[in-house]
Amino acid sequence: MSDINDVTLVGRLVEKPVLKYGKSGTAVSNLRVANNTYMPSAVDSNKTKVNFFTVVVFGKQAENCEKYLDKGRQIVINGRLDQNSWEDNSGNKRSMVRIIANRIQFIGGQAKSGSAISGPAADNAKDIPGEEIPPEAANPGTPENKELDTTFESPIEDTDDIPF
Repeated sequence: MSDINDVTLVGRLVEKPVLKYGKSGTAVSNLRVANNTYMPSAVDSNKTKVNFFTVVVFGKQAENCEKYLDKGRQIVINGRLDQNSWEDNSGNKRSMVRIIANRIQFIGGQAKSGSAISGPAADNAKDIPGEEIPPEAANPGTPENKELDTTFESPIEDTDDIPF
């Protein structure tokens, strides 16, 4: 029996996706996604922790992300975790864990200009340095995904009663 490596994440884009092409001609896009986690505290208020993730998208989905997504847009990511290790130019060992997307769903409306991200994610996004991704990090052998389905309808009409 094999292990399970499955990730589902809902978050907002920290920046507009940038599309690049690998040596084999496969489209690749790296997305930076902010995800708020609400942590109940012993005091009468809740605290929010913001996590930032790097998501790699290949093929037609990468092209659609670059074409239709912008900073602040909420998305659902289904994929798997992937860890890469390498040695930088100074000889230091480096490591990175990221999400390799199998499917991206666009949810929410288009972000309004100037108000794309608000709250804790916006406060912390400016502090995130760009990540150095090694050349071998892109996996040109990843199969090209089918055309992206950008529709999402929630079966829940009133989300105020959801306990999480």
